[in-house]
Amino acid sequence: MKKAFWGCLALTGITASLVGIKIAQAQRNSLIVKDANGKEVIVYQESHALVIWAGDYKNWGKLNNLQYEAKEVVTALQKQGFQVREIPNPNRTKLSNGIKDFIDDYGYRQNNRLVIFFAGHGYTRQQTKGYLVPVDAPDPIVDEQGFLKAALSMEQINSWATQMEAKHVLFVFDSCFSGTIFKQRSNGEDAGNAYIRDVMNKPVRQFLTAGDANEKVPAKSVFTPLFLRALEGEADYTKDGYVTGSELGLYLTQHLPNLTRGNQHPQFGTILDVNLNRGDIVFRSSIAVVSPQPSPSPPVLTPPKPTPSNPPIQPRSTLISSTTGVDYTTLRELLQQKKWKEADQKTSDLMLAAAKREAINEESAKKFSCEDLRMIDREWLAASGGKFGFSVQLAIYKRTGNSIGSYNDKAYSRFGDAVGWRANGIWKSSDELTLGTNASSIAPEGHLPAAVWPTGDRGLLGLSRLYMDREEGGWLWWRLSECSL
Repeated sequence: MKKAFWGCLALTGITASLVGIKIAQAQRNSLIVKDANGKEVIVYQESHALVIWAGDYKNWGKLNNLQYEAKEVVTALQKQGFQVREIPNPNRTKLSNGIKDFIDDYGYRQNNRLVIFFAGHGYTRQQTKGYLVPVDAPDPIVDEQGFLKAALSMEQINSWATQMEAKHVLFVFDSCFSGTIFKQRSNGEDAGNAYIRDVMNKPVRQFLTAGDANEKVPAKSVFTPLFLRALEGEADYTKDGYVTGSELGLYLTQHLPNLTRGNQHPQFGTILDVNLNRGDIVFRSSIAVVSPQPSPSPPVLTPPKPTPSNPPIQPRSTLISSTTGVDYTTLRELLQQKKWKEADQKTSDLMLAAAKREAINEESAKKFSCEDLRMIDREWLAASGGKFGFSVQLAIYKRTGNSIGSYNDKAYSRFGDAVGWRANGIWKSSDELTLGTNASSIAPEGHLPAAVWPTGDRGLLGLSRLYMDREEGGWLWWRLSECSL
């Protein structure tokens, strides 16, 4: 559990519609946004991102999954056209100097688009003073002066944000701390072309955080997987093919509380500076938007009214692994609908498809695509509020005394007890698992997915065509560990 708390003002919501605009690549990492008449509205000369993750703490709880999550963020930003700089496990000097160097390199070019992402511990002091915690910071309860010398204050972040000349800068913090540098976004702006032309192009410093004051943010992030889904297009509320910073904020504030059962309320706002709080950063959605094909004399058609047999067509997110070509969109849809049993079986089917085999054995498990394992894990984490997924199971597997690469019957039985696959010393069958729509509320952590795993004496809980005996199952644990889940 990440210790400490944070807070900022809540988003009351502005969702910018980018109707009729086009985004085109002008050169390698520049971006031009045009309105329907071809007039340039926003010109991003360059797009740069800084991704910082701190997990190997000396005096705070270690956050072991951040390396994987950071890689996902890096990949997503690169797909958005950003050149990404990464800082892993920074100490006090590397944290401060790393951000300052990034700003010195890219923050004073007026038409730049920047993202600064930090995942790690945060801390709140005196209710309102927020800090980012480097890996070598002492515990403030033990050494408050030492902590203040090591930690990076939000006041310093605010100072840097004010000094920069870049057009649009988005700060994303998957941490918990409090701060007072945020301004609540107004919902009184016009979201049409006038907004795009007159407002969006103005400079802005936007902030997106994982929680409010007095809320604990879990070490196993739910915020980051949801942020990635929003960035790839689920936050495109206007279905115009683009995601704005305001849409990101609105999406996270609407969805994260439900996924964490009310334990997290992410906050979105802009800097408390009248000259830096009106614009809006823009990203491209990867979700296809269907547009009518032009014709010389288009007929006037009245579309049929949506009915149960003729539902409206919605854009469909495509989640295709670049390694195996497997499409995980259906898995996401089943998980979003809380169809846990169907999603569990679909996970098994998709893993077979990714392995291009009728069964997963030692050879195929050792070569299984890390990208696919991470995609599956991310979808289970996001849908369950961090309760289900391979990475959750791996942590419990190790915690119950199991070792990667070897099998111990007693230790594996303890794992089965912990995740709810055993009761009274007997392994459960598939119909005895908790698979109802409320599974994420009542089942133990790590209960799902279950179809791909070997149990004590029932093979695979009777759910899957995959076959691995208990010893062979150890190779899949090994692969999860190798892939840093």
